[in-house]
Amino acid sequence: DALTANANQEIWVYQLPAIDDQFDLTTGDEIPFAPLAAGTFRQVTDTAPSRTLLATVTLPDVIDDNRDATISDDGNTIAFISTRNLVPGVGNADFNPELFFCRTTNGFAPGSNTFAQGTATQDAVVGPKTFNRFQSNPSLSFDGNVVAFLSTANLAASNDDDGSGHGNEEVYVADFSGSGLTNI
Repeated sequence: DALTANANQEIWVYQLPAIDDQFDLTTGDEIPFAPLAAGTFRQVTDTAPSRTLLATVTLPDVIDDNRDATISDDGNTIAFISTRNLVPGVGNADFNPELFFCRTTNGFAPGSNTFAQGTATQDAVVGPKTFNRFQSNPSLSFDGNVVAFLSTANLAASNDDDGSGHGNEEVYVADFSGSGLTNI
Protein backbone atom coordinates (compact mmCIF):
# COMPACT_ATOMS: atom_id res chain seq x y z
CA ASP A 1 0.00 0.00 0.00
CA ALA A 2 2.84 2.42 0.80
CA LEU A 3 4.41 1.89 -2.64
CA THR A 4 1.07 2.49 -4.34
CA ALA A 5 0.41 5.60 -2.30
CA ASN A 6 3.68 7.37 -3.13
CA ALA A 7 3.80 6.26 -6.83
CA ASN A 8 7.59 6.28 -6.83
CA GLN A 9 9.26 3.91 -9.26
CA GLU A 10 11.50 1.40 -7.49
CA ILE A 11 13.98 -1.13 -8.86
CA TRP A 12 12.99 -4.80 -8.48
CA VAL A 13 14.60 -8.10 -9.47
CA TYR A 14 12.64 -11.17 -10.48
CA GLN A 15 14.49 -14.47 -10.18
CA LEU A 16 13.21 -17.13 -12.53
CA PRO A 17 12.52 -20.54 -11.01
CA ALA A 18 15.32 -23.07 -11.47
CA ILE A 19 15.17 -25.03 -14.71
CA ASP A 20 16.48 -28.57 -14.96
CA ASP A 21 19.92 -28.41 -16.59
CA GLN A 22 19.64 -31.80 -18.28
CA PHE A 23 18.72 -30.14 -21.58
CA ASP A 24 21.39 -29.39 -24.16
CA LEU A 25 20.15 -26.36 -26.06
CA THR A 26 23.03 -26.67 -28.55
CA THR A 27 21.43 -29.86 -29.91
CA GLY A 28 18.06 -28.20 -30.42
CA ASP A 29 16.44 -29.43 -27.20
CA GLU A 30 13.55 -27.28 -26.05
CA ILE A 31 13.10 -26.27 -22.43
CA PRO A 32 9.81 -27.67 -21.20
CA PHE A 33 7.04 -25.40 -19.98
CA ALA A 34 7.88 -23.94 -16.57
CA PRO A 35 5.39 -21.92 -14.50
CA LEU A 36 6.95 -18.52 -13.89
CA ALA A 37 4.75 -17.88 -10.85
CA ALA A 38 7.22 -19.90 -8.77
CA GLY A 39 9.90 -17.20 -9.14
CA THR A 40 10.78 -14.59 -6.54
CA PHE A 41 10.49 -10.78 -6.61
CA ARG A 42 13.06 -8.85 -4.58
CA GLN A 43 12.98 -5.10 -4.03
CA VAL A 44 16.34 -3.40 -4.68
CA THR A 45 15.53 0.26 -3.95
CA ASP A 46 13.12 1.67 -1.38
CA THR A 47 13.22 5.46 -1.60
CA ALA A 48 11.00 8.28 -0.51
CA PRO A 49 9.58 10.13 -3.54
CA SER A 50 11.12 13.42 -4.61
CA ARG A 51 7.71 15.09 -4.70
CA THR A 52 4.12 14.43 -3.74
CA LEU A 53 1.61 13.05 -6.19
CA LEU A 54 -0.40 15.55 -8.18
CA ALA A 55 -3.99 15.41 -6.98
CA THR A 56 -5.68 16.73 -10.11
CA VAL A 57 -4.27 14.96 -13.14
CA THR A 58 -6.11 13.12 -15.86
CA LEU A 59 -3.20 10.81 -16.68
CA PRO A 60 -1.51 8.54 -14.12
CA ASP A 61 1.09 10.41 -12.11
CA VAL A 62 4.36 8.52 -11.71
CA ILE A 63 7.46 9.69 -9.90
CA ASP A 64 10.44 8.20 -11.75
CA ASP A 65 13.19 8.70 -9.18
CA ASN A 66 14.66 5.24 -9.94
CA ARG A 67 14.82 4.21 -13.61
CA ASP A 68 16.81 2.82 -16.55
CA ALA A 69 17.86 -0.37 -14.75
CA THR A 70 20.13 -2.91 -16.42
CA ILE A 71 21.52 -6.14 -14.99
CA SER A 72 24.71 -8.10 -15.66
CA ASP A 73 24.52 -11.58 -17.18
CA ASP A 74 25.40 -13.26 -13.86
CA GLY A 75 22.68 -11.24 -12.12
CA ASN A 76 25.01 -9.84 -9.45
CA THR A 77 25.26 -6.21 -10.62
CA ILE A 78 22.52 -3.73 -11.45
CA ALA A 79 23.23 -0.27 -12.87
CA PHE A 80 20.46 2.31 -12.76
CA ILE A 81 19.73 6.02 -12.61
CA SER A 82 18.34 7.61 -9.45
CA THR A 83 17.60 11.11 -8.21
CA ARG A 84 17.75 9.94 -4.59
CA ASN A 85 20.61 10.05 -2.08
CA LEU A 86 21.38 6.31 -1.88
CA VAL A 87 25.06 6.63 -0.85
CA PRO A 88 25.17 9.46 1.72
CA GLY A 89 28.99 9.31 1.92
CA VAL A 90 29.17 10.45 -1.73
CA GLY A 91 25.93 12.40 -1.72
CA ASN A 92 23.24 13.51 -4.11
CA ALA A 93 21.86 16.44 -2.16
CA ASP A 94 20.80 18.30 -5.33
CA PHE A 95 18.86 15.22 -6.58
CA ASN A 96 20.40 15.18 -10.07
CA PRO A 97 19.84 11.94 -11.98
CA GLU A 98 23.04 10.06 -11.09
CA LEU A 99 24.44 6.64 -12.04
CA PHE A 100 24.21 4.07 -9.24
CA PHE A 101 25.12 0.42 -8.88
CA CYS A 102 23.77 -2.32 -6.69
CA ARG A 103 26.01 -5.34 -6.28
CA THR A 104 25.13 -8.53 -4.49
CA THR A 105 26.42 -12.03 -4.08
CA ASN A 106 23.33 -13.34 -2.31
CA GLY A 107 20.52 -13.14 -4.86
CA PHE A 108 19.37 -9.66 -3.76
CA ALA A 109 18.22 -10.98 -0.40
CA PRO A 110 17.19 -8.17 1.98
CA GLY A 111 20.23 -6.60 3.62
CA SER A 112 22.74 -8.14 1.20
CA ASN A 113 22.74 -5.29 -1.34
CA THR A 114 25.76 -3.00 -1.61
CA PHE A 115 25.14 0.37 -3.30
CA ALA A 116 27.80 2.45 -5.03
CA GLN A 117 27.41 5.87 -6.63
CA GLY A 118 29.14 6.14 -10.01
CA THR A 119 28.63 9.85 -10.70
CA ALA A 120 28.22 12.94 -8.54
CA THR A 121 27.38 15.93 -10.73
CA GLN A 122 25.80 19.28 -10.05
CA ASP A 123 24.07 21.66 -12.42
CA ALA A 124 26.59 24.11 -13.83
CA VAL A 125 26.05 27.86 -14.09
CA VAL A 126 28.03 29.39 -16.93
CA GLY A 127 27.33 33.05 -17.48
CA PRO A 128 23.56 33.66 -17.49
CA LYS A 129 22.70 30.01 -18.28
CA THR A 130 22.28 26.89 -16.17
CA PHE A 131 23.10 23.57 -17.81
CA ASN A 132 21.29 20.58 -16.38
CA ARG A 133 23.58 17.67 -15.60
CA PHE A 134 22.15 14.19 -15.84
CA GLN A 135 23.07 10.60 -16.60
CA SER A 136 20.86 8.09 -18.44
CA ASN A 137 20.66 4.74 -20.23
CA PRO A 138 23.33 2.64 -18.51
CA SER A 139 24.39 -0.63 -20.12
CA LEU A 140 26.55 -3.26 -18.38
CA SER A 141 29.07 -5.75 -19.68
CA PHE A 142 28.33 -9.43 -19.09
CA ASP A 143 30.17 -9.45 -15.73
CA GLY A 144 29.08 -5.96 -14.59
CA ASN A 145 32.64 -4.57 -14.54
CA VAL A 146 32.23 -2.16 -17.48
CA VAL A 147 29.41 0.35 -17.92
CA ALA A 148 28.43 2.57 -20.83
CA PHE A 149 26.02 5.47 -20.23
CA LEU A 150 24.97 8.91 -21.43
CA SER A 151 25.86 12.06 -19.52
CA THR A 152 25.68 15.81 -19.99
CA ALA A 153 28.42 16.32 -17.39
CA ASN A 154 32.04 16.81 -18.44
CA LEU A 155 33.20 13.60 -16.73
CA ALA A 156 36.36 13.01 -18.76
CA ALA A 157 37.19 16.66 -19.50
CA SER A 158 36.79 15.86 -23.18
CA ASN A 159 33.33 17.00 -24.28
CA ASP A 160 33.87 20.71 -23.67
CA ASP A 161 36.13 22.17 -26.34
CA ASP A 162 36.23 25.72 -25.06
CA GLY A 163 35.65 25.16 -21.33
CA SER A 164 32.30 26.96 -21.30
CA GLY A 165 30.29 23.98 -20.05
CA HIS A 166 27.98 23.40 -22.98
CA GLY A 167 26.48 20.30 -21.42
CA ASN A 168 26.43 18.18 -24.57
CA GLU A 169 25.09 14.68 -24.04
CA GLU A 170 27.96 12.25 -24.66
CA VAL A 171 28.51 8.50 -24.42
CA TYR A 172 30.90 7.43 -21.66
CA VAL A 173 32.47 4.05 -20.93
CA ALA A 174 34.04 3.29 -17.55
CA ASP A 175 35.28 0.41 -15.44
CA PHE A 176 33.23 -0.38 -12.34
CA SER A 177 35.36 -1.67 -9.47
CA GLY A 178 32.51 -2.51 -7.12
CA SER A 179 32.84 0.80 -5.28
CA GLY A 180 33.24 3.42 -7.99
CA LEU A 181 34.21 4.28 -11.57
CA THR A 182 37.71 4.35 -13.03
CA ASN A 183 39.14 4.77 -16.53
CA ILE A 184 36.27 7.03 -17.67
